[in-house]
Amino acid sequence: MASIRDIARIAGVSPASVSRILNNDPTFRINEASRARVIETAKCCIIRNLKNILVPSKLITSSRLH
Repeated sequence: MASIRDIARIAGVSPASVSRILNNDPTFRINEASRARVIETAKCCIIRNLKNILVPSKLITSSRLH
């Protein structure tokens, strides 16, 4: 599972920023591009983790799932 640190590294922000964005902290100000990048990165990490849980790698036969 992806951690806040993983998401921060991929999105190019600090782990504290990821936490505040994902918790929808109303006092946290960050530009919308960074906010969108963090949210999109988190979504991608969640989807990737779900694929790993739901479809064991040895059963994957289609390149569409990668």
